[in-house]
Amino acid sequence: MYYAHTDGGSRGNPGPAGYGWMLLRNDSLIAYEHGYMGADSTNNQAEYQGVLRLFEYLNEHYRGSPIEIRCDSQLVVKQLEGDFRVKDAAMFALHQRVQALMAEYGREHITFRWVRRNHNRCADLLVNVAIDELKEPTISENNKNQFAFRLKGLYTFYDKPGLLAAAH
Repeated sequence: MYYAHTDGGSRGNPGPAGYGWMLLRNDSLIAYEHGYMGADSTNNQAEYQGVLRLFEYLNEHYRGSPIEIRCDSQLVVKQLEGDFRVKDAAMFALHQRVQALMAEYGREHITFRWVRRNHNRCADLLVNVAIDELKEPTISENNKNQFAFRLKGLYTFYDKPGLLAAAH
């Protein structure tokens, strides 16, 4: 099974924003992406952008594979699962785009899981790097670079399911 962590954030709301996602299988980092969204996006728009960009990548490379997507935005998870309505027009357009990508992927293969922010630190790091340093989206499948090693270390320490619970 594949696992993905997604996140989005803005400094100010709206303000400079970025998104990030990372894809794993058997605790091995497969790919990650992070991108800067400009100086006038909201936190929720950035959260949706992370999920949207993840599904664009998944549909190109892994369509139909079982995946669990972990996100620290309860709003996004509940909206994509159909539990909450989308009221904002701009958010509705993003929601519809993600829903179309999910249908293309195969909705039956997708599970969403809300995680606390402290269990999503890798994706959060991607967001912060995007806001601080990037102007263009960056996808990496070369997982032998220093940033990939930093992500793997953070994932092992913070985000790996059950690791913190087992340590206490």
